[in-house]
Amino acid sequence: MAQTSTGTRTVKILAIDGGGVRGLIPALILAEVEKRCAKPVWQLFDVVAGTSNGAVMTMLLTRPEPHSAAEVVSIYSDHCGEFFRRSFLRRVASLDGWLRPKYPAAAIESTLKRYIGESAELKNALVEVVACAYSLRARWPRVELLSRHAARSRPGCNFKMWEVARASCAAPGYFPGPTITSTDGRRTIHTIDGGVYANDPAVVGLTHAISLEPDKDALIDGRVEHLLVSVGTGFHDEPIVPQHSRNWGLLGWAPRLIDVMFEGQADLASREVEQLLAGSRSFRRQWRLQVGLSRAYALDDISAANIAFLEESTAKFIADRNLEIDAMCKELVV
Repeated sequence: MAQTSTGTRTVKILAIDGGGVRGLIPALILAEVEKRCAKPVWQLFDVVAGTSNGAVMTMLLTRPEPHSAAEVVSIYSDHCGEFFRRSFLRRVASLDGWLRPKYPAAAIESTLKRYIGESAELKNALVEVVACAYSLRARWPRVELLSRHAARSRPGCNFKMWEVARASCAAPGYFPGPTITSTDGRRTIHTIDGGVYANDPAVVGLTHAISLEPDKDALIDGRVEHLLVSVGTGFHDEPIVPQHSRNWGLLGWAPRLIDVMFEGQADLASREVEQLLAGSRSFRRQWRLQVGLSRAYALDDISAANIAFLEESTAKFIADRNLEIDAMCKELVV
């Protein structure tokens, strides 16, 4: 937490969207940020919030022996196939995802254990973190915010970090919803992907940071400022043609519904932060880093051509936004 000569404190928040294999995009952007700042993510931000693959990245970047963002890029580009691995028998038995989840739990869980580690616990994250998941068996509220603060302060809220990532990245239709149990055995939750309500966790990260502020008066008089960096996983601006979509039933909508829901929420979250909080004395600045993609994509397209396309699109975005990213990095290292 930075403090200026005038005594104003700046709380720096990072939010990382969900988006399947497109998690390569925020990994590349954050690798560039680390390079320009000459510091790792966990030293640049006070709070890191993630959803789905963003939660995976959050755990990778803040575990007790953290990966650099450049290492996360390698994990995504070289090993993301392990997330989306299935046998021919699984393809047939699941009717390619129409009858059962497309991918078995074993594939993603082995990858998470390998790179996040089986023993790392949420309470030991290097900075404050919060991961989004959605509880299927809770009565109310069903929103699950798995945070380091809760892990340290409340019984039944500390989980293994790889399990937190698993709880957040279970997109309906792609992976089975997991069941995870706290390290003290007091609490068990059954979840699906946090992207169903917060694919862009910018609002989650910001409100979590505000909730942890011990001096509430400082929020009112401007002695605490919040700086938010929100990193997306790319969007494609091709419209859903009305004459086609208006007559779709469940079969027509099913392959598109997750993208519609995820992208809609992400767009709304960015607007909410910008419009509702821009006038607040405690809100300093938001950067929304979202790469425009020139063609359609799939959450699980692990082909070499798609990986190259994501890398090229992100490199172009970084070049186009060079001055803005420089300005952002200067504020992060103050």
